[in-house]
Amino acid sequence: MRFRSLSLACLAVFTIAGAGCDDLQEILDAARAAHDKGGGSTSGGTAGTGAGPGAPGGPPPPPGTGAGGSSAGPGAPGTPPPPTACVTREQGSISSCKTTYTWKSYASDDCQQSGMILIDYSLHGDCNAKDSAQFVSYTCCPNGGPYPPPPPPLPPGACNTDADCRLVVGLCTKCACTVRSTSESPVCDGDLPGQQCSPDSCANKAALCTAGRCAMGTKPPPVCEARKQGGGTACKSLSDWKALADNDCTKSGLQLQGYSGVGDCAGGSQYVTYSCCKY
Repeated sequence: MRFRSLSLACLAVFTIAGAGCDDLQEILDAARAAHDKGGGSTSGGTAGTGAGPGAPGGPPPPPGTGAGGSSAGPGAPGTPPPPTACVTREQGSISSCKTTYTWKSYASDDCQQSGMILIDYSLHGDCNAKDSAQFVSYTCCPNGGPYPPPPPPLPPGACNTDADCRLVVGLCTKCACTVRSTSESPVCDGDLPGQQCSPDSCANKAALCTAGRCAMGTKPPPVCEARKQGGGTACKSLSDWKALADNDCTKSGLQLQGYSGVGDCAGGSQYVTYSCCKY
């Protein structure tokens, strides 16, 4: 189209100027050669080249892309921010009975799964087993702080929960059972070394937190159920029967209380009878 327009324009100029046909033909041939060498025009067709998206003079690139690579658009998943505050949690139930070490491990694992670390923990809920409890309360904090200030120590005799109280048998009380808070010494002033007292004086008693003070209480009687394992072809030692009975009670959240072998055999007993109790 551009070449045709140029040819007509030249023809008109040279017609007016009176130039000869030979001169006009030379000019047209030169214009045609220049047109063919240039590869055509970009207007009115697809053969030419033009400025693409993002090039100088061209339209802006689509959102989410650039010269340095692709970038996440709206709604793309990202890494959650690290926790910034401490949280207090609790695990356990009335049927649980775990040692201090086990509860601490559970609490620490839970904190780590949340990207935090265990700062403090406390046990509560007596389950009548040594160094054990039904519940654990604990605090998880971001690794590196800030950490909450530690709670102030309890004054002597004061308590917040039953776990803050304990039964004590001391010489100064003539081996009587007394109750004290964990902030108090477990022995009396003037106790003589080597003096032993029977713990029977604390049987069926409990240390309770009542109105913020440690007080003596009475344990409710245990609720027990009788169970039996074994068969006519079974034959196990009494220690093996005890282990099986204890495992059975533990699975039910109970404690083994009394067992005996029944039915003599060469290796021990054919049966075991036992009681699983909840205290």
